[in-house]
Amino acid sequence: MNRPIPSKEYAAWNDQTKSILIRIYGEDSPNIDTITEASGKAPTWLFMRDEVAEQHAASCLDNKRQLLEGCVVALRRKAKQVA
Repeated sequence: MNRPIPSKEYAAWNDQTKSILIRIYGEDSPNIDTITEASGKAPTWLFMRDEVAEQHAASCLDNKRQLLEGCVVALRRKAKQVA
């Protein structure tokens, strides 16, 4: 992955992820905000140095990725139960 991720690409990824989650879980599912609003491993603050802000953004994205992986596992289990 190229770092830092340009803010427009990050926003587009987040929007696309949210759209897919809405189609899967429904508009009112708490899974949507849990994933799209996931924070990083450290607190954020105003005027943080660029490298710290970039590490925070990467941490947020990694947390979102892990949550999405959990969704995939749960959906696969559900699909097996239905089949």
